Amino acid sequence: MGSPREITEETGLTAAVDRYAGHFDYTNSRGRTSRQFVFTWTPEKPGPIILSEHDRYQWVRTLDELPPTTPELRSFLE
Repeated sequence: MGSPREITEETGLTAAVDRYAGHFDYTNSRGRTSRQFVFTWTPEKPGPIILSEHDRYQWVRTLDELPPTTPELRSFLE
């Protein structure tokens, strides 16, 4: 997720971007390299997550709780 507009569209929360956290490259479903930019953000007020484009989300406190994901994302989070 990037812009505050996207955050609102995809989660139902209004948010402000805090900072750029970095990026990582991964191989997409077409076999091409893509770059994912990562930002931290804070919702303006707490509320329920209402997904529009994704089928689930999960809060995790440690990498041990992370569901299966790409090696590139796991490496970025470490």
